[in-house]
Amino acid sequence: MLIAIDGINDERKLRIISKLEQSKDPSVYKFHSEVQHSIIKAELEANQIVIWNRTPTSVSSESSALIPDLTFILSTLSTDFSDSSHIIIDVNQPITKIILAINSVLTSIEDKTLVIHRKMLDKLVLLIDRELHHDSALDGLMQQRIINRIPAKIKLRSKEHARFMFFITNNDHGVKSDLLYNRAKELYHSHPEYFDANYITTKDTDFVEAHIVKQLGVRYPSVAAENWYANSQRLKDEFDGEPINVFTSTNDGFALFNLIKTFRGYGDKIGGMFTRSIANLKFNPELQNLEKVPVPTDTHIASLLFKIGIFHTVQKPKLALYSDLARNEITSACSRHNLDWHRIDRALWLIESENLIDHFITNQLTLAL
Repeated sequence: MLIAIDGINDERKLRIISKLEQSKDPSVYKFHSEVQHSIIKAELEANQIVIWNRTPTSVSSESSALIPDLTFILSTLSTDFSDSSHIIIDVNQPITKIILAINSVLTSIEDKTLVIHRKMLDKLVLLIDRELHHDSALDGLMQQRIINRIPAKIKLRSKEHARFMFFITNNDHGVKSDLLYNRAKELYHSHPEYFDANYITTKDTDFVEAHIVKQLGVRYPSVAAENWYANSQRLKDEFDGEPINVFTSTNDGFALFNLIKTFRGYGDKIGGMFTRSIANLKFNPELQNLEKVPVPTDTHIASLLFKIGIFHTVQKPKLALYSDLARNEITSACSRHNLDWHRIDRALWLIESENLIDHFITNQLTLAL
């Protein structure tokens, strides 16, 4: 937002602007006397609040394209006149009152202002892409995360892997994810048949509740048991009892998403996450048309962008409000550089959730700037 301070041009005006600058967050506010159009344009694109000391000498051909969103007019004439874009301030009053009057307006603006440093964001996605393409520790960590999410001795992308994923993913809520997966791996080790739809259909929901879902510690065991049994019956009737046949039933990602949503316990959020996991793990290497599949949102990406200073607000942010925007900004940055945003997004999520920002980002990003 471009805010001009106009009107009188004497020592009082300079003192007012100086006191404002001393009191404001430099990550949000930028102050200018001389117009440097390219610099101001970049600051406005980052959604910063730009304060311009507008004087007859600063109004030039270069500044002609700059139209302030708001102008404070410092006047020696006492008047209550103001409109949506001009506020007249009486400079005959004490400077503390002048600052208070201006600040009351600026505070309402800055409370709604999110600064986004997109050049820094571009460097971030390029840094992560470079790390992932050099067989780095980050790539190894991502691979290890996948391995840690499946029982020992199960082969990646096998029908057993598909079974485990299918029955656990729609229960991955209301309990800490790592705890759920650890319990599920223990259960699979003891009773792999519990993840076999053909076996489950020889039992009933009471058996499933007592022997499976209560062992997993899910929040609503009766509902989870009904879902587990009903999904097993459908898998047996329509897909030869194998979830991997669901995964490979179509090469259209959006069609697969809509199919998965017809199973019990899979709505838009979990269904979208599951569909993208199927694609990321390459259960079906031919899967296309994932653009319409909803992207699961949480606060990890937004939290990371705030922690490293790409996002900045004056007040402590409510991360949930910025989750969708954070993912959109990551997607846009990857698109600008033709990068696989799914992989970048997963890497950033892992870095933040595992508290590895300093290790993988902070030092390297500082060197890149």
